[in-house]
Amino acid sequence: MALSHLRILVTILATIITVVVCLTVLMPIWLLVLVYRSLVWTLARVSRRDLDSFVTKQNALYAVYPPHTVPHNSINIVNLLILKGQLTTDRIRQLFNERVLIQRDHRNRLIYMRLQQFWTSFLGYAFWKTDEDFNLDLHIREYDYKGELGLPDPCQVNDILKLSGKLITSRWAESSRSPWEILVVNNAIEEGSFEPSTCLIIKIDHVLCDGYSIVNLMEQLFNIKMPTPNIRSSQREFTALEKLGLVFRIPYDLVDSLIPVLCSKPAFQNKLSREVICSISPPVP
Repeated sequence: MALSHLRILVTILATIITVVVCLTVLMPIWLLVLVYRSLVWTLARVSRRDLDSFVTKQNALYAVYPPHTVPHNSINIVNLLILKGQLTTDRIRQLFNERVLIQRDHRNRLIYMRLQQFWTSFLGYAFWKTDEDFNLDLHIREYDYKGELGLPDPCQVNDILKLSGKLITSRWAESSRSPWEILVVNNAIEEGSFEPSTCLIIKIDHVLCDGYSIVNLMEQLFNIKMPTPNIRSSQREFTALEKLGLVFRIPYDLVDSLIPVLCSKPAFQNKLSREVICSISPPVP
């Protein structure tokens, strides 16, 4: 009973505080941000015609840190694709150009335009910028890392897997180049097999896309279908009144989730590790 009364009391107080803070603090701040954002956009159109558009939505979350910095380098994605037999780098470039780069949507816009762009900061905002010297040979090439990232020739697939974590945090060579690359490793030998395969190491900045987008890209490139979990977002549509109600429901939902936390002991008391986590999936049929 005491816990129920506490929840009701805290919910009422949280609702009052939320409304007051929204009207007196957050609303003015939001208006200032909106005005500043509009000013930045106007200045970009006038003085930086080389900039395309804002980096928006989920992509902007990964563009918080400047490109080519240590914190940002930790959000790269590395995927491995193993192909039976031999596939030359020139053939992969040809397929990529024909099936990916020149593909357009119903509005005649390039579908994979971001693969020819990188992002840069301007007055505190991240903008897309087109690589005017885009060269596909620099993005799709034979594996050329040396030193601690070097591979034996021929190599085992396990040798490549061991380097995955280091590849994720390795820095990009150029700041004015779209941050993605497909590294081709020929003569890669799988465990239990004596026939060499072709291994493609796809490394891409999370600002450009996510893991599902990489799968879709490979499907488009090789005209194949890869089985993936079917994840769909909610299709429910909210009315204007329901959307307004969601705002006032936030304090209640927040308190409802915080009460058990405040009234119990923490389950995790250790510090988080900074080690890179490498997830290896089973072979895709």
